[in-house]
Amino acid sequence: WRYNLKVAMKTELEIRVESGPAAIETFDALFREMEKRKNYHGDTWHPVCAGLRKGFPDAVRPSIVIARLEGRPIAGAVIGHSGDTAHYIYGATADIATEIYAGYAMQWWILNWLNGLGYRWYDLGGESGDEGLRQFKKGLVGRDGATAPLAGEFTMCSDSLSRLINHTLDVIRATKLKLKRSRLKRQLMAMLPGSGMRTQS
Repeated sequence: WRYNLKVAMKTELEIRVESGPAAIETFDALFREMEKRKNYHGDTWHPVCAGLRKGFPDAVRPSIVIARLEGRPIAGAVIGHSGDTAHYIYGATADIATEIYAGYAMQWWILNWLNGLGYRWYDLGGESGDEGLRQFKKGLVGRDGATAPLAGEFTMCSDSLSRLINHTLDVIRATKLKLKRSRLKRQLMAMLPGSGMRTQS
């Protein structure tokens, strides 16, 4: 984690909190670019974005942090605030951000910014079963932070039919995730040197 941070710090990133409609549109564009790159659709950001456009009360309005390279936005984060704890709610990156480890520099900047504001905790949220994300967040937590298991998802069903429907949707979602991971694994294996070669005895 420290090595990647050092690499990121060598780039001339400009990181700051941005506000107003322009900040919302900048982050939304980054999020849509990331969705296209990763071939997925976020279920919650777009409704939240619509709410931000309408305006949030000051007490619950999240902050938007944008990292720019030569003026171009390449990474962003939406940070919520509650008491002595800040929450990493959403993050988004452009293609180049992953190449120069911009996420490392941005999160380090956020930590220092929050510390200056007097926050005691920065909640990074879960890792959604993503090993890379888990490693990134665990590295950021370091020895002085803390990790805790999430309670998971809970569903209350009013009758047998709704319970059956919910169970079916859970199975479909789990199957899609398993297939996606299997496909990614096959793609990675195909990229390994010599994976397409056969030997003769």
